[in-house]
Amino acid sequence: MISLIVATYNRYNELNRLLTSLISAKQLVQIIIVDQNDNLNLTPLINEFSDNGLNIIHLKCVEKNLSNARNFGIGYATNELLSFPDDDCYYEPDTIQKVLDMFSKTDSEIVIGHWVEKNNPFSTVVADIPRENIMSYNLGPICSITIFIRKKILDCIGGFDARLGVGRRFGAGEEIDLIMRASKYGFHITFCPQILIHHNYIHLKYKEFTTCLDVIYRQRGTGALYIKHKLKIRYVLRGLVSPLIKGWGFLSLKMVLIHFCIFYGRLTGMILWILAYSEFYKGKKKSVY
Repeated sequence: MISLIVATYNRYNELNRLLTSLISAKQLVQIIIVDQNDNLNLTPLINEFSDNGLNIIHLKCVEKNLSNARNFGIGYATNELLSFPDDDCYYEPDTIQKVLDMFSKTDSEIVIGHWVEKNNPFSTVVADIPRENIMSYNLGPICSITIFIRKKILDCIGGFDARLGVGRRFGAGEEIDLIMRASKYGFHITFCPQILIHHNYIHLKYKEFTTCLDVIYRQRGTGALYIKHKLKIRYVLRGLVSPLIKGWGFLSLKMVLIHFCIFYGRLTGMILWILAYSEFYKGKKKSVY
């Protein structure tokens, strides 16, 4: 059995699609919906799927913060395995069974599935993800919707860092931070491309000009992780310089600007994390968070 913790805000049809995709695995999942909506009423939708046999716990969470919502949901999970699907992703009919099979047949403590639409050619076979890859920010397929993790690991390292993610100054990076902390503890992380998860993915070159502020907001999370996890200077420089180089490879002012925003977001994320949380400025020891 696996507990799926779904933080949701302002999505009804997408959540309907996710729950529909889980009907075939209804005996294998507990679904914990952390509802952050003010006006959108999810009760009729949840009742409909509960009547169809899905085991759903419906929680209300007033604060609009993804990491806090997930941490809140973790407290209600009753199964050994956890995952954190976005409210607008969905699964193949056999995704959950493949996750359970992977954990039962291996000694993996974290399994990373394959995000179909992103089509990241990290590997075509089951393979361990080395710690050096993670700590060099060579992360391959890792994102929140692809993570399946044993609950005991979260009991050991703590949940998501609520300073990171949607609803905070650093608008992303909470799932990468979780994997980095697990890696530092030596937990076994495996990529399994046969575990398929669907989620909309829009490549940068197709994004609208107005996404620049969103790019900066999210890339602050990446910059924050450079400092929080004390990445080696060569990896930090690679992360800062590569967007500038890639940007000029496009014959488009829009793409140059978006890649500059990636650079600017990471740089400001580093500076803001230092000012807010650095041991040098605070003068006290920080936890593993």
